[in-house]
Amino acid sequence: MAQPTISARDLGLIAADLLLRPESGKGIAVIHAEGPRRYSAKDVAAVVSQLSGRMVRAQAVPRFQWQATFERTMPPSLASLLIKANDAKNKGGLVEIAPNAGEVRYGPTSLIDELRPFVLPE
Repeated sequence: MAQPTISARDLGLIAADLLLRPESGKGIAVIHAEGPRRYSAKDVAAVVSQLSGRMVRAQAVPRFQWQATFERTMPPSLASLLIKANDAKNKGGLVEIAPNAGEVRYGPTSLIDELRPFVLPE
């Protein structure tokens, strides 16, 4: 499933631009931000393979292993929150941005450009 993603740099630039724009007087505005396209786990594996020169495959982690897997890199409370968000997304409970439903900002940085500094070829 392709997910909206955005580089930290692009999100920071969008946030800075929003903070610097004049007050609209319309109250709270909801701004959706994402990168130039959506990516799946297979897309990430393909990019890491390309950058590293090694074959990398995305593999689904069974639902019953999520908590233990997430807790290897994050606190249990954050792992539980991430599981709830994934469950909601998988059940269609998270609302996608609808066309003409407000302001949408797109960052220009592609996945390969964002990951390039972190992946060293063999």
